[in-house]
Amino acid sequence: MLTAHRGRLATAGATTLLAGAVALAIAGCGPTKGVTAAPATSAPATNAQVPASAPLPNPCDGITDADITSLTTLPVDTDGNGNGAQPYKDGDSQRECAWGLKGGHLLLGVQHTTKAEFSPPGAATTVDGIGDQAYFIKANNELHVLHGTLEIVVSFSKDSSPSDDETLIPTQKALASKILEKVGS
Repeated sequence: MLTAHRGRLATAGATTLLAGAVALAIAGCGPTKGVTAAPATSAPATNAQVPASAPLPNPCDGITDADITSLTTLPVDTDGNGNGAQPYKDGDSQRECAWGLKGGHLLLGVQHTTKAEFSPPGAATTVDGIGDQAYFIKANNELHVLHGTLEIVVSFSKDSSPSDDETLIPTQKALASKILEKVGS
């Protein structure tokens, strides 16, 4: 699950992620069906804007279990842990979805922000080639991408990964690109 961190999305850890997945299963949410996988490369950002008053896009839309397995190289754990979108209603400040993977976890989130609010906390690495601005938070293996007034968070870890595994960034960029495709990057 995502929590506020300096006004932005940040993961609260694998334990919370698992608890969220169980809650999704109880709520009856499931995986989302959609389009095929995007290439693992991303195009430079354009000046497209997502108005801060606009409803948030569902980060799960158009991302299938097959896409996730293809991009992460880890199969989705389909044992009924409620993979997919969390319940959302217009006016919510963030949207998120999570998948348990056999050998890792994946969480995608979106929220409205401003360029002034979008700044890396502490030790973060600048990431080029996606969105208007992006950074990788080493402690959480999180990629944060700014696109206009939309912040995308991709938290992906393999069970065998250290907490600062920058080799995961290309996969995270590919997943963030799938969300950017929906909002007109």
